[in-house]
Amino acid sequence: MITADFWIWLAVVAIALSVGIGVMLRAYLGSGGLAPLFKEPIALSSDLDDAEAQVSFSKGEEAFRAGRYRWAADKFSQAIQLSPGLAEAYHNRGLLAANMRQTTEAASDLAQAGEFYFQQEKKAALSQVREDLETVKAGKPIRKR
Repeated sequence: MITADFWIWLAVVAIALSVGIGVMLRAYLGSGGLAPLFKEPIALSSDLDDAEAQVSFSKGEEAFRAGRYRWAADKFSQAIQLSPGLAEAYHNRGLLAANMRQTTEAASDLAQAGEFYFQQEKKAALSQVREDLETVKAGKPIRKR
């Protein structure tokens, strides 16, 4: 009889500990603690003169949407090498770095994108970069894009 009571008591304690640890982990991680900060890439505002850069950028967009962040970052880097002033590629690479929790790289790429947008007088895109930098700083996923 004592053995049965012991096993019941042990089961209740184990369940209580499991629930408590689960609640603490959820609170610590928050809702979407490991969720990507950005779900969608920035689209090109116009077609590129360099067809190879256009293809790399498009492949980067596809990989971004598929959640293949490292491969997407490589494709955006290729687009940047082929077309160095491509603000959207810097912007997307910054978003990817943020999704991988590489905040220094994210801030650097987003700042570079902001400089190009400023030079190109794209005020809406510059405003978007500012919002994205705030999201990276907060470290919380955005609600909608």
